Amino acid sequence: MTGLVTGTAYTFTVVATNTIGTSAASTPSASLTLSLPAPPPSIPSAPAPSIPSGSSGAGSSSTPTANTGPVVVTNPVVTSLTFVENATKDGGKLVWVGSNIEAVLFTGDASIYPDSFNYGAFTIAWTGELRNIIRDKKYTAKVDFRSASGGNASQTIEFMIGYTAAEIAAAQAVIDAKAAAEKKALDDAKAAADKAAADAKAAADKAAADAIAATKAAAEKAAADAKATAELIAAQARAAAEAAAAAALKAAQEISDAKAKAAAELKAAQDKAAEDARIAAELKAAQEKADADLKAAAEKKALADAKAAAALAAKKIVPKITLYSISSKLTLSAYDNAYLKKYISTLKSKAVVTCIGYYYTKNTTLAKAKALATTQATAVCKMIKKAKPTVITKIELYPSTKAPKAAQGAKWVAVNYRVDSYKGK
Repeated sequence: MTGLVTGTAYTFTVVATNTIGTSAASTPSASLTLSLPAPPPSIPSAPAPSIPSGSSGAGSSSTPTANTGPVVVTNPVVTSLTFVENATKDGGKLVWVGSNIEAVLFTGDASIYPDSFNYGAFTIAWTGELRNIIRDKKYTAKVDFRSASGGNASQTIEFMIGYTAAEIAAAQAVIDAKAAAEKKALDDAKAAADKAAADAKAAADKAAADAIAATKAAAEKAAADAKATAELIAAQARAAAEAAAAAALKAAQEISDAKAKAAAELKAAQDKAAEDARIAAELKAAQEKADADLKAAAEKKALADAKAAAALAAKKIVPKITLYSISSKLTLSAYDNAYLKKYISTLKSKAVVTCIGYYYTKNTTLAKAKALATTQATAVCKMIKKAKPTVITKIELYPSTKAPKAAQGAKWVAVNYRVDSYKGK
């Protein structure tokens, strides 16, 4: 390699070229600074020759000059990289064979690299030892080699400490022994259970026979005792039956009298219930007729008012109707409800309906009074929109001083409504 300048730092990359093409460049090597080699040992000068007195001529000597040529970088040569496991199967050693190797760099699973070395750095002291290797796990490691002159080479190796055939056979033997022991335990337990069942059956048969004999003897004694007792009880029962017959006859008469009284009272109650039901039905029919008549009257008046309003509005734009409530929940009588629904149905589409809320500030704040007035006006607009969705509703708030006299301070007034005005062209 020529053209290098002494004292300049260099890094190197490598590419491989074959018939397929050229590979990507390798990772740059560590930085190397070119320096001159040490000068060779000094060669002593030869002694000057003696010049005889009177002779002519002069003696001469020469001094060797230092080599000032560039350092030649030589790469390490690695002929093999192998892994040798240790006797305990928990570690081993990477063994490399080659020449011109000064330092190495291990790249792989850091957990198996010795703690005494700086992982990720070149070292001249590490001899390939690895520890904490897990059995039957495949590892991949890369070793970079560096020469004294800065040359680089690397090799990658895969290795694993597997289980031997003997270890596998021993493990299988343990499994087989455990299975055999479990089977024997089950067989012994079954035999013991069968014996215990047989013993229990024999004991149960004997106990049953003894119990039958004892029961028979006891039954015979009990029968004799029962006969004597029965005869005594029979005599007592005859006397009691005669007394009971007399009492029963008296009780039967009392029950008969009570039933007759209860029947009379039940019939009177049923007759009263029937009369009450008849009266209720007549009242309900009368109420329904009154409600129907009231609704018809309200609708008739609403149509008459609407006709009058239409006559007044003949030369004006869509009328503006104003409704107001003094209750946050709008509750109308049957007449008011029928009247308003009928009247609203006569309004033209997009008629503007203003829902007014009057706020009273006595004993409350202005904000709370306006919030209540807004709720009341919203209740009116909601009822209007439900009756006729095509009308346009809006909400306005006025102080109580502007409230109609019919609503101002009149707690019993549920709702008031009226046509305010017509907007001229």
